[in-house]
Amino acid sequence: MSKTWAGIGLFIGIAGLLLQFALTVPASMGAGRNLVMALIHFFSYFTIQTNLILVLVYAAVLTNAPLLGLFRKPETRVMIAALITLVMVFYHFVLAQTWAPEGMWKVADVVLHYVTPLFFLIWFAVLRYSKEVPLSAIPVMLIYPVVYVAYVLLRGAIIGEYPYAIFAANEIGYASVAVNSLVLLIAVAVLMVIAIFIDRIAPQSAEAA
Repeated sequence: MSKTWAGIGLFIGIAGLLLQFALTVPASMGAGRNLVMALIHFFSYFTIQTNLILVLVYAAVLTNAPLLGLFRKPETRVMIAALITLVMVFYHFVLAQTWAPEGMWKVADVVLHYVTPLFFLIWFAVLRYSKEVPLSAIPVMLIYPVVYVAYVLLRGAIIGEYPYAIFAANEIGYASVAVNSLVLLIAVAVLMVIAIFIDRIAPQSAEAA
């Protein structure tokens, strides 16, 4: 049952990412970027990166490929449970108010910000493969979001473009960006604590035991 769920999640995640890719990259090139810059632009979004990791977690459950070993670790699943929750909550309460996508843009938007997060969280809580993850693992799990913020700020300082307004140092200043980044990282840490707690109390699936 758990692997069946993971297979469905893998299909939904890949479909959502491919649809978003097919929409975003041509539109980005139409806005004046070359192919390389359009690809960098696409993969610079936290939503895209987090959904990619989510897909790799599903793939790691379904295969024994050595290269996917990192994505089988319980710490990775806990980290992604927290980050995909952030993606959904941040989009719903902040980003969704800033634009109104239509047609296939709307479909991709809903899939990557609502469907994939909810699907993964149900799988994580009910049909999980994780073991107990200690709270002491949180600093390690925070490395990825910290590196992401550093990347966004460095890229923005070079080309003057930021994927999210909360990081736009050229508009709101580095002091505001620092506060926004700190708040987000604290929120992620809190979500990780919650995910660890859920991981401990959720029933171990028979396939995972």
